[in-house]
Amino acid sequence: MIKWLITGFLLSFGLMATAQTISGTIKDADGMPVSGVHIFCEGENVGEVSDAKGQYSFDVNGCSQIVIRHISYEQKIISATELQKNPNIFLNDFAFLKNGIDIYSKPIIALLPDTPLFVHDYEICDGKIFMCAFFQRKLNQSVLLYTDLNGRIIDSESLSETGDLYRDPEGAIYIAQKNYAYQLFTDNNRISFSESFESKHVYAAREHWTHSVGDSLVLQYYYFRNQGVGYFIKQLPDDSARLFLEFIDEASYDRMAMGPYFDGNEFDQRFEEMIVYKPVQIPIFFKENDIVAFNFISWKIQYFDLQGNLLSETDMQYGDKNKLRKEIYFDAETGRYYGREIRNGLNSLIEIDINTGKMIQYFSFKGYPHIEKLCVSNGVLYFIYKDYSGDEYKRLYKSPLNNMVAGR
Repeated sequence: MIKWLITGFLLSFGLMATAQTISGTIKDADGMPVSGVHIFCEGENVGEVSDAKGQYSFDVNGCSQIVIRHISYEQKIISATELQKNPNIFLNDFAFLKNGIDIYSKPIIALLPDTPLFVHDYEICDGKIFMCAFFQRKLNQSVLLYTDLNGRIIDSESLSETGDLYRDPEGAIYIAQKNYAYQLFTDNNRISFSESFESKHVYAAREHWTHSVGDSLVLQYYYFRNQGVGYFIKQLPDDSARLFLEFIDEASYDRMAMGPYFDGNEFDQRFEEMIVYKPVQIPIFFKENDIVAFNFISWKIQYFDLQGNLLSETDMQYGDKNKLRKEIYFDAETGRYYGREIRNGLNSLIEIDINTGKMIQYFSFKGYPHIEKLCVSNGVLYFIYKDYSGDEYKRLYKSPLNNMVAGR
């Protein structure tokens, strides 16, 4: 009898010891596993991290409250007793652990608010703005404006037709119309035009020419149905170019072997082009001794040397991947990088720490759901917005990304 009591006591003690370790799975609101979730006792920093399948194993011995934390989700604090009863955890979306800066309460200024302009395009160069617009929304009244950063008109020229503005990597400004293009000059604050040339040269440069490095050009070309992108260096005056960086979406490349979607008619082909095989986005930026690439295929920030060899990489953790736009905005004046997220119709601009891949701070834009052509220059955001509920004019707006008063 005593032998059975001792055996039972030892078995129950073993079960109690085993019960101190809890294993489960962490998922998001859509039921997808979440990796990289930090599980630890409240008041401590050391704990466990969920694996790629969202699975974790945590020793709750000595813990009364357990913290579940991830940068892209709302933090949870659960009692040890509750976690033992329900080891599977579901996290709610919450992209940021810091308080955002709401710039709606700051002055978002429409440049030229009292002028009836429908803005088609703009470019910023040397502290001035070039703007193509329609006066009073009339297609036969196209105008090219040259203004300061507050929208004060310095000079203007009437156009026979509007055009797209393009700033090349060396800072020259061009206007490309349907058939012809011109380089723009502003000697003595007066707009002047170069001799006309075919606009296809400007459109080709805008599509392929991404950087100038010394006496070399960096050119971007897509292939594999836009699922691969290569960066080539062309050293002037040579005609040849050398591939030094290449990125391929291997999953999409494998999918191509399965053949076309649906019946392969022109509508299905268009669907493939716009949805299935959208061009991969890998913005790259040259620094003094290396290159930083935002790889939206693997969702990593990667560093390469100037020969194209991978040095290091870190995960993008600055927002919810399902809501991030595959866009990066670089402020050349301040050296800061920004990403963009759209959540419930609300635009947010996120300043990124490129060393950790995490957010530094973010700025939300209430009341401006459909902003176009964003540009960040010297800590100020510029964008085009059409107010459908107001006068329906498409205007250029600006707003500071700091505590400064816009327009000062």
